[in-house]
Amino acid sequence: MNSIRKILLISALLFGTIMAYSQCETYLEKGDALFAQKNYKEAKSQYLNYKECKPNATGIDAKIAECDRLAPLPIGSPDIETIKKCLIGKKIQDKHGGYFSDNSGLGRNNWLWTIETNEIKNVEVKQSKKNGDDFFLDVLLFIQGKSSTTQYVFDLQIVFVLIGNNNWIADNIVTKDIYLVKTGRSDNCITIETVENNSRGYWTGSTNTQKNYSTLNFKNNCNNILVVCGQVLCDGKWKKFYTYVEANKEANYIPYPAFTEYKIDFIERK
Repeated sequence: MNSIRKILLISALLFGTIMAYSQCETYLEKGDALFAQKNYKEAKSQYLNYKECKPNATGIDAKIAECDRLAPLPIGSPDIETIKKCLIGKKIQDKHGGYFSDNSGLGRNNWLWTIETNEIKNVEVKQSKKNGDDFFLDVLLFIQGKSSTTQYVFDLQIVFVLIGNNNWIADNIVTKDIYLVKTGRSDNCITIETVENNSRGYWTGSTNTQKNYSTLNFKNNCNNILVVCGQVLCDGKWKKFYTYVEANKEANYIPYPAFTEYKIDFIERK
């Protein structure tokens, strides 16, 4: 009799385990189906159920994150692939005060990037707002050049205008920020020296006194062209800058006005 009870108990436990496993997989299957239908909100709900059912399941966090990335797109707005197509050929310029703008006061040209096919690695929509038939999207655009592992991030606000039947155009693009995805692979490639240049200076203030420029000298000890992005403290304000340094060569940056401190934010391959 005891043997029969044990068999029944084991059978019940096995049946319960099978049913629980089946229910977990149902959550996953429903989530995948909803995701394919672009119903990201409900798909995320099913994925969360699956995660609660199977806490140690692998890959489910990535599915939830993808739902979060795509969820801000409201019904009727351009989808991710449309956003990518609309940006091909567009010229992106950094805002005033960004790393890649002319912050030196010495006539350097602003950095300009033309988006080319296959350079867009990812698009994330942070926020969307509808105004009539137009959509204002806050977008993170991840760009990688053909010959480099470095990824640039464009933080943009884009106005999408609907022309005709599902024909979207990026009518206006505002750059909020441009920065690099930091890998740290080239952090030890650059040595930096601060030099006060007594042969060059500028006149300042009502007293017409002269101040000397200070120079940041960069030496690249590695075999790749590097971009150095940082900030200098000038007259109590931090100013962003960038400098390209050729492989095994030197370059310099002369802030205006003279700086008292500096910090390096990124050293990555060009």
